[in-house]
Amino acid sequence: QRGSKRVIQRTRRCRRRGRPLRLPGMQGRRTVALLAWIALACLDVADPIVTPLVHHDRAAAVLDEWTRGLTGSDGALMTVVFRFISVILIGMNLGPV
Repeated sequence: QRGSKRVIQRTRRCRRRGRPLRLPGMQGRRTVALLAWIALACLDVADPIVTPLVHHDRAAAVLDEWTRGLTGSDGALMTVVFRFISVILIGMNLGPV
């Protein structure tokens, strides 16, 4: 319990001084998490570029299938996104319940 009190005191000091909290052993984990997030974000962009390199003969068919799938589900996807945003906005206006 003494260790947790030290962390709380250190957190409060860092917040007062406007500095980020640096816990021992966390910098490496943050770096790994950041690199993993960047890799996952790049997959979405790199996939249409890599597909013609990997599937020479059927790349056009694969890309056309992806395009049809995305345009076919566009309405449903936008409905879910707008409902999610509306629930967040309604929740923000209600305040603490």
